Amino acid sequence: MPPTYDSGKGIRVAFLTHHPTQYEGPMFKYLASEGWVELVVYFMSDMGISRKPDPETGIDGSWDIPILAGYESRFLGSLKSLMSYLKELDVTNLDVVVVEGYTHLLSWLTLVKAKLSGVTLLLKGDTTLLYREQTSIWKRFLKRSLATVLFPGIDGFLPVGTLSAECFRFYGVPTDRIFVVPYAVDNEYFFAKCQAYKLTRNVIRSKLKIPEGRVVILMV
Repeated sequence: MPPTYDSGKGIRVAFLTHHPTQYEGPMFKYLASEGWVELVVYFMSDMGISRKPDPETGIDGSWDIPILAGYESRFLGSLKSLMSYLKELDVTNLDVVVVEGYTHLLSWLTLVKAKLSGVTLLLKGDTTLLYREQTSIWKRFLKRSLATVLFPGIDGFLPVGTLSAECFRFYGVPTDRIFVVPYAVDNEYFFAKCQAYKLTRNVIRSKLKIPEGRVVILMV
């Protein structure tokens, strides 16, 4: 059963994700500043802040904003063994554990440890069914098997959109355990940056050798 919360104290939440990102860092900072959440974020990797090249693109993946500022975080990737990881992940004083994805071994260890400790367990995911028919039969069978074993023990599911919610329902998750949590955007940050860059628009176009009046389309 989920714990009953004392309204005078913050809900103690641990969030497990792969590495720091420019879109989740501000969200963690916002949650930690609200006062009703005592947040600690566990990262499996320091990709994004270590200035190491991304293994897929070869590009330095570091960001120009302080994505670790404003909240407590710990890195688990440097731990020497699975036993040291389990020791580092302290769930005894937590109310909620949020795990992002379930394809990594550390994710499974976290899910199991949290479940054995009686902590409310939430799974966040962005998987959809769009390319399911293009995957091999054995992969589909494996995913169905994993979902059958894993999902019944999870208290709540946090898909990032309606397609992800549909995917969880496809694997048997009841609708009343699904809570859509879209990716967040710090609009004030982007509005401020937009105003600042408008002042240097011509300088930027000159550096990129883009003629004045030429239409520019940016794809991200």
